[in-house]
Amino acid sequence: MIELLVVLAIMALVVTLLTPMLRIGRSGADLRSASSEMLAAMRTARSAAIAQNRTAAVMLDPVDGRYGEPRRYHLLPKGMNMSWHSLWPVAGHDELGAIYFFPDGSASGGEIDLRKGNAVGAVVVDWFSGMASLHDPTAR
Repeated sequence: MIELLVVLAIMALVVTLLTPMLRIGRSGADLRSASSEMLAAMRTARSAAIAQNRTAAVMLDPVDGRYGEPRRYHLLPKGMNMSWHSLWPVAGHDELGAIYFFPDGSASGGEIDLRKGNAVGAVVVDWFSGMASLHDPTAR
């Protein structure tokens, strides 16, 4: 009987210690999913700009937690924060930022940081090549 109580106590301790790790794992999974989806949206906009010989934009709205073209927005997971560096503002909308992709393949460039809990990530768009990639913003 004592052995059973000891085993149950150890199991309770393990569950107590692992619960916070599961939440961190969920935040990391949400971050990976959201950053991959944002990366795909950036690459799609760049391809559209080149193929259609017109400027394409990806708008970023940190207040509502969404991004995308004006006709098609993507929502960030609940509890995820978005901030950015070096983005062009959107005329008449101080809270919005945008990355513009040009027909020659270049872009306005910038970095979008995503954070959920302890998990952080960044989507970086190179202004010269217009290529978007994933980075760790803590590695500056």
